[in-house]
Amino acid sequence: MRRLAGPILIALLVLVALVWRSQGLASRPMHHDEANQAVRCGQLLDGGGYAYDPREHHGPTLYYFTLPIAWLRGQTTFAATDEATYRLLPVIFSTLTLALTLWLLRDLGPPACVWAVVFGLLSPGLFFYSRYYVQETLLVCFTFGLIVAGRRYWRTRRLRWAILAGVCLGLMHATKETCVLAWAAMGLAAVCQIRSPRRLGKVLRHPHWQHAVWFAGVAAVVSVVLFSSFFTHWRGPLDSILTYTTYLGRSGGEGRHVQSSPWYYLQLVLWQRDEGITFRPELGIAALAVIGAIAAFLRRDRNAGFARFLVLYVVLLTAIYSLLSYKTPWCILSTLHGLTLLAGLGIDAIWRLHRAPFVVQASACVFPGQSKGPQGKAWTASLACLVGLLVAGFTVRQSVLVNDRFRADERNPYVYVHTAPDLLKLVRRIEDIAAVSGEGRGLLIPVITSPEDAWPLPWYLRRFSHVGYWSDPAELPAEPAHPPVLVTSTAFDETLANRLGDGYLCEYYGLRPRQDVLLSLYIRRDLWERFLASRQP
Repeated sequence: MRRLAGPILIALLVLVALVWRSQGLASRPMHHDEANQAVRCGQLLDGGGYAYDPREHHGPTLYYFTLPIAWLRGQTTFAATDEATYRLLPVIFSTLTLALTLWLLRDLGPPACVWAVVFGLLSPGLFFYSRYYVQETLLVCFTFGLIVAGRRYWRTRRLRWAILAGVCLGLMHATKETCVLAWAAMGLAAVCQIRSPRRLGKVLRHPHWQHAVWFAGVAAVVSVVLFSSFFTHWRGPLDSILTYTTYLGRSGGEGRHVQSSPWYYLQLVLWQRDEGITFRPELGIAALAVIGAIAAFLRRDRNAGFARFLVLYVVLLTAIYSLLSYKTPWCILSTLHGLTLLAGLGIDAIWRLHRAPFVVQASACVFPGQSKGPQGKAWTASLACLVGLLVAGFTVRQSVLVNDRFRADERNPYVYVHTAPDLLKLVRRIEDIAAVSGEGRGLLIPVITSPEDAWPLPWYLRRFSHVGYWSDPAELPAEPAHPPVLVTSTAFDETLANRLGDGYLCEYYGLRPRQDVLLSLYIRRDLWERFLASRQP
């Protein structure tokens, strides 16, 4: 029963994570990046195929892995899908990430693994992005899968673990270009573990070259199959390599999302105050992670090397991301997951304090005759659980702030250039006007705004069959002269007022207020009067 306690607890926590994270998936408006990804997946679902774009959108796993979810939910067209269709995918992979901890029970110990899963379940950032339709949650899962499979192979030297590691490597590459940063951090962490020529000789002794070939071959096959769109787009695998010229420019500070401060991510996860609201999302987990990191370098057991590898990997990966000028909050997810593992090691370190000489001596004084300090073991185990519960309680409070009360508020450190809930009112107004127009979802809806400010409207207007997008009022077709509604940037109000005259009523809605992005909705007056009449008792 003691052997089964760890796996049973982890299995229960994983089940809780799956159920909890699956609730209320439509409660937060779609971010423009989520909408962009959903539209591309919708094109694939509608039979339009997929071709890798080396300049935008990242790899194909997000789109292909969403298709089975849509099919299982009976959705065969983009218009039929909803937020849950897309956000269920990161929910599933974030839960799988927690489940993978089961295979580290022998390496980290049951207390460390169980508490790592607890903190992974409660982490505000991991929870927030486990319901966010971008590639990062999948990348975290495949990255952790590579670490787990690599560790199992190191222990067993069995081919199946080399193959699984190759699958994870290929999926990482087919998910997001930043996989190379995780590979660099892993490689440097592994090299740092080789502290002497004798150790190097031990590592290289009797290498299984056939296993290495299997590992590399499987990784290459997985990557090529996905990037080639299942052998229909052979330019894709080449573009997946050439794309790094684009991303090297971005890492140096080209384009949007530039944050020059190397402390951006640390401030993001530890302490941030905005308009009187203070967020400390991962502070408790990070404090325990520091304890775990120190303990890893004090350990002398057979698993000490792997614990140190995890510490070095997390530190190096954080440093690499922090030094790059291109920064978005979700890029730090692999570090957040790594912190939960180190926090688990921190609890385990407190649990093991009964082995420390000063604890043994104190226990012998208090409980004479107990030379090995079993009473001390009970006290340190109780202390470890108490500390874990206190940190978990603090983290839950932060998670409620991040994922409930401020889930779409830009004061929230994880809410990044997010869509304001006010946009949903604009969409509902268009639905109301369509209902009284007699045309239903065949209503003509011209959208006149910059390409960046049009998102996420293509997602929210996906069920309308006559939606057009223009970047300038001068490009708008002459016919019809008086479209039923228009959605425009407020920058075009004066131009459109001259063109439309007094035949329209105008309403204003916030899209991204902190970036001063507002939209105008022009409604033809006859339709507005019909709408008002429909609301009469």
